[in-house]
Amino acid sequence: MPIAKILRAELKKITPQKHMDWFAHDATEIAILARDFPLAMRWIIVSKRQKAGTRGAVANLLILMEIADPGHTLPKKSGLLSAEDLAKASHLQPHVLHRLVTVLDALEYNIPIPLWEAASKTPQPQKGYLPPSGALSSLRSAATAKAPARTILMAIEATGNKGAGGVHLIGLRDIIQNLRKAGYEQAARNMGFEALYAIWPRQ
Repeated sequence: MPIAKILRAELKKITPQKHMDWFAHDATEIAILARDFPLAMRWIIVSKRQKAGTRGAVANLLILMEIADPGHTLPKKSGLLSAEDLAKASHLQPHVLHRLVTVLDALEYNIPIPLWEAASKTPQPQKGYLPPSGALSSLRSAATAKAPARTILMAIEATGNKGAGGVHLIGLRDIIQNLRKAGYEQAARNMGFEALYAIWPRQ
């Protein structure tokens, strides 16, 4: 993310054009990582993503942007439709698919049936960091009480030292849900985004 923010300054000097479709994927990924969603949208449009809702060079990134952007920059359901297409085409490995469904469920999205069905065909992964006994209960209590400092501390403890990508699915769901309950919507979305980004399929 820090590197993406540096690259963003150079990317903003480039005017997206139709003949640059080949660069749209990299440019969109940089913009999303730098949290410059208007810039990402300019490259998404160049990739002709808007045609038929999910087509274009950046289709695989749309659901990541949907998760990262609380302002819902994308047209309604385009991110979910792109994820559904990826699942139908078997482009998502089982552990990625389960992690995606966990994040979307925790963020209270209306998950498309094909995504649920695809995830149900494989066992839920059991790898990942699980916090000490009682940590998730403490997190829920802190979030319910709207205790900001304690909620953040409990969320950090529940995440472990490997970050969002290394936390067990049970912990991941609870952390996102309780960050949202405590009023930290953006932090919850960041958690979901980071849990998926490193393992997400690239073009």
